[in-house]
Amino acid sequence: MHKNIAFLGETSGLDLGKKAGETDISYFSRIDSRDIISIFSPKTYPEKIQSLLVAVGLADLVVLRVTELDWKLGEEIVVSNLLEKPGIILAEEWVYEQVKPLLTRTNLENWKYAKDEKEVWEFIRKWKPQARDGKEIWIDQAFKVKSVGTVVLGVVKAGDVTVHEKLVAWPSGKEAEIKSIQMQDKPYEKAGTNARVGLALKGIEPEDLPRGTIIGNAEVVTEIPSWEKLNLYKGDEKNITHIFNGISFVGTSNNKLVREIAVGFSKRFLLVENTNRKGLRIAGFGDFNV
Repeated sequence: MHKNIAFLGETSGLDLGKKAGETDISYFSRIDSRDIISIFSPKTYPEKIQSLLVAVGLADLVVLRVTELDWKLGEEIVVSNLLEKPGIILAEEWVYEQVKPLLTRTNLENWKYAKDEKEVWEFIRKWKPQARDGKEIWIDQAFKVKSVGTVVLGVVKAGDVTVHEKLVAWPSGKEAEIKSIQMQDKPYEKAGTNARVGLALKGIEPEDLPRGTIIGNAEVVTEIPSWEKLNLYKGDEKNITHIFNGISFVGTSNNKLVREIAVGFSKRFLLVENTNRKGLRIAGFGDFNV
């Protein structure tokens, strides 16, 4: 079974498995019994909020390690709550007792608690990710490989994908043929829901595949619908410059997006202040009606 986990907070001393790459996200891969676990840790957070958002967006479960109560913890709680992720909190018991009041009236009230890493992995072992209908491959990275052509890395968020299948990449609207599939550095003919994959594609270029591209079923949007401001947000609304949905992080201007984005099963969007100031940078949220 494939499982995608975001590890937030301090990760030093944790056994996250084999390092599987690094951008603004640190990627790890871990084989646990019959599970193939892909782990996303936001490398450039808190300076760059995008890495936090993408790590949580890629994941189906969040592990939040708490070592101190600060503004970063508050932002991590807000993001996990608004994106409606299940999860588990890893902390010493006395720290957790201080954290619990911050979770009131959020989805994190229902999260499990673990006092050590062993309990975290026991929980992950028993947890089963959601199966989804449709067909959505969320693209995280795209690049050229000599003698191979266009290669993308991403997660099969819904349905499955097979070699030689022809699918449309959104928002570009261009068709691509899947030449090959790799998982854990091994070739496969098919990949199912929640698999982290590398795909070699024919008929499309990396520049047609920005982060947040959805291959398969999606709608293209250009405008921001109505949204709700967060009471916790104390920043200046003039600094709200970006929108986040799925794993797309795109600039905004006059209530429009600076470029189209693809929206799949995940309708929730966040309005974001793209600065490196200390304090909550999530200004508001809403849902695309597509």
